[in-house]
Amino acid sequence: MENSTKIRHLISNLPEVIHKIMEFLPSSDLEAASLVNHTWEEEALNHLLVRNPIDIHLLDVTDPSDVLLPLKNLSPAYL
Repeated sequence: MENSTKIRHLISNLPEVIHKIMEFLPSSDLEAASLVNHTWEEEALNHLLVRNPIDIHLLDVTDPSDVLLPLKNLSPAYL
């Protein structure tokens, strides 16, 4: 493997570099970039969560169907 190829591969896996690149990408491109590898996926998810924060409310669930039914409505068949 050439040295320049090794360097490009190394750079593409450095989270600091990926983080800076992703600051300039729109959300739709972040979703595509998340498919490159695990490092890119992690950085893309961090950026998406910062741009689109979510609130998680934990409940004391006694009946699992209370949780699973809303998730079923999010399946592709229902979207």
